[in-house]
Amino acid sequence: MRPLLILVAALAPSAVLAQQVPAEANRAWESYAREMRKVSVRIRTESTHRDRGKVISSGVRDQIVRATPRGLIIEQSDSSGEPRNPEKQYWKLEVVNQKYEFTGSRAAGSTAWSLTGVTRPDVLKAMPGGGITTRDAIEADSNLVGLAVDRVLIDRLLTHRSCRVDSSQRIVRNGQNRYEVNFAIDVEKKIAKSRDLVGGTVVLDPSNHWLLDASELRLKNGNEGISTVRTTYKYTPGETGLPVPAEVEFKLTTDDGSYVAEGKSTFEWLGPTKLNDADFTLRAFGFPEHLTDIGTALAGAAGDTLQTQTDPSEGGNGPWYVPVFFSAIGLVVVGLILRYAIIRRGANRT
Repeated sequence: MRPLLILVAALAPSAVLAQQVPAEANRAWESYAREMRKVSVRIRTESTHRDRGKVISSGVRDQIVRATPRGLIIEQSDSSGEPRNPEKQYWKLEVVNQKYEFTGSRAAGSTAWSLTGVTRPDVLKAMPGGGITTRDAIEADSNLVGLAVDRVLIDRLLTHRSCRVDSSQRIVRNGQNRYEVNFAIDVEKKIAKSRDLVGGTVVLDPSNHWLLDASELRLKNGNEGISTVRTTYKYTPGETGLPVPAEVEFKLTTDDGSYVAEGKSTFEWLGPTKLNDADFTLRAFGFPEHLTDIGTALAGAAGDTLQTQTDPSEGGNGPWYVPVFFSAIGLVVVGLILRYAIIRRGANRT
């Protein structure tokens, strides 16, 4: 191997990133992510799916994410239910802490959580390195949506071995100074648990912490074709002075134009998360901690439920975990929208 190639191969991710975007962008992303991992947010996503012009599904999902650097809680509503009436919706729960993860569910009209699964600490440690974690996927559709490209943070994507940056340059978009990056992905080397992203373009705003202003992503779909996802982002000043997403609009279209999924997510920022490590445990939700030794705990075990408030504004000294949904868009809350659209498209053509 030539000396130059050896040098390039040995470059640290930060050095590689410096070749793609200005150093100030990476510094802005790091400080932004650090602060945004400390706040809570409520998100509502409305989406519609059309196949050959016919609406095949539509719905509304609500979420609240409570995050700290060491833990995260998210709940998920069923978009096919009655979004204006929380008492008639089905909810899902997902909790991540430093040692394990667990999930739960709540039936329509119920105020009690049932435990549906626990991932043991040893299982988490045995997972292949470098993949997308549960927390990665949740953050990419909520607190860090302004930094994420298909569930992967921008800096991680641009420095991954699967990514080739074809061009990066300053541009003027709609009369505003922006920075554009065009990239391609080798799917065979993609980040573990990521979707089949083959390339795209991201437009960054240097005047707004280098957050995403717009993106266009190309992904493989189930019909051996390509689906294109276009997303735009709007921000508003947050309590801490940092810009926070206010609205994200997205549209997925298959290469033949027959399938379209589109929608909009609106964000309500709730301020700093006032939780400690104990609030992200099984015990905090009324479940026994020893279930982490079992691996998977099925719903219905005696006593494995927790009474919750349905309105986060209600008072009380107990847990205030509230109804939310997990990952409504795989891009913006882009996750499930992309996965659903791509898989459904393939199913319709087979």
